[in-house]
Amino acid sequence: MSKGFSHRRLDSGVFKAIQRAGVEAFSGPQDNIQKINEIYTGIRNVVVNVLNKLGWNLKLTKATFYIWIPTLNKMSSMEFSNLLLEKTRIIVTPGIGYGEYGEGYLIFKYPLTLFFYLTSLISQSRPNSISLTGVGIPVSTSQPINS
Repeated sequence: MSKGFSHRRLDSGVFKAIQRAGVEAFSGPQDNIQKINEIYTGIRNVVVNVLNKLGWNLKLTKATFYIWIPTLNKMSSMEFSNLLLEKTRIIVTPGIGYGEYGEGYLIFKYPLTLFFYLTSLISQSRPNSISLTGVGIPVSTSQPINS
């Protein structure tokens, strides 16, 4: 074992405060878990429903707070994530960051900022007229977008 390898193993790992917080979270009171799950379920429902109104065909997930959505107009995941950031100030993770099979997808997490942005789109539009073109994102409507 080389000295460099040993050194890397000694000073890497999860920060102790994070480890202690994890132990506390698992061993402490569990009475808020149901409330937190209900909050995330509500946010997930709004995000998926709005994205479906925008043209995707996404299914509700049961055990994650991530949504994998296909990119539009055959854009790469980097191109589409940069376009979303530029036009809407929404930060998403390009799927390519998860390897070659992630290319062509964006990963949405359920942040409250995305939730508030999408609900503002609903309030500014008739529910059936929400459009990415309204925020400057070109969308081909010649075929449905499927997940």
